[in-house]
Amino acid sequence: MKKIIAALLALFVLCASAACADRIEPEHPAPPLLGTFRETAADLWSLCSDWNNEAIVATVDQNGNYFRVVALYDDHAKALSHTSSLLEEYALDLPVSYIERITAKPLEEADLKVLVGKTVGEAAALGYFLCGSGGGMSQPVTVYLSKGFFDYEFEIDVSFEEYTARTDRDEENVLDDLVITGYSRCDGLSSQALDLRFSADGTFNPGMAEVTHN
Repeated sequence: MKKIIAALLALFVLCASAACADRIEPEHPAPPLLGTFRETAADLWSLCSDWNNEAIVATVDQNGNYFRVVALYDDHAKALSHTSSLLEEYALDLPVSYIERITAKPLEEADLKVLVGKTVGEAAALGYFLCGSGGGMSQPVTVYLSKGFFDYEFEIDVSFEEYTARTDRDEENVLDDLVITGYSRCDGLSSQALDLRFSADGTFNPGMAEVTHN
């Protein structure tokens, strides 16, 4: 009899969980579970020390819904702040202090397509930051331009051979005169999303870490 009751209870829990899941809208997902920083942060490549060296921060992507995971440093972590490799290994096992959903939104595609026909240097003058580039013999050469909380991929008018020759030079701004020929996609969160001076909606708030999360 006890086995039957246990089985019925298990079935009830499964059905209730499925019903709850159906009511969760995609744009309002549950935050990642609290635990250690290492357990909670899905992508440990996307992390940094906070701007004032008071916390370790990572972003978590759940099917296009982004969260910021923060573990505030204890006294031992702060004492290790001058030794980056030891600090990171220690900080990964700190308990998560808080998780917040990133509500900042990517720019509209129409706004990004305005850059087509402009040079990479002109895009920089409009507030975009060149954060990467790439390409291949049979692929278009692309640049990654960052603005706000997001990176964006654009194609540029240059052969792979010329691109390789330019990037082999030990010079700054070697791509600035190249023309953007097309917008490809949003490439996810930028490094700015890891900076706690920016609120989750993307607005700059230098006192946020000290005032809100002491």
